[in-house]
Amino acid sequence: LTMGLNKTEINLRRLLYFAPNQQNPSKLVH
Repeated sequence: LTMGLNKTEINLRRLLYFAPNQQNPSKLVH
């Protein structure tokens, strides 16, 4: 479970990192 959580955490951090560049909240939901 820890490995899966780590993967999702990395994905969330990547989304948060690229969020200001995309300016698309709809993509962040998915």
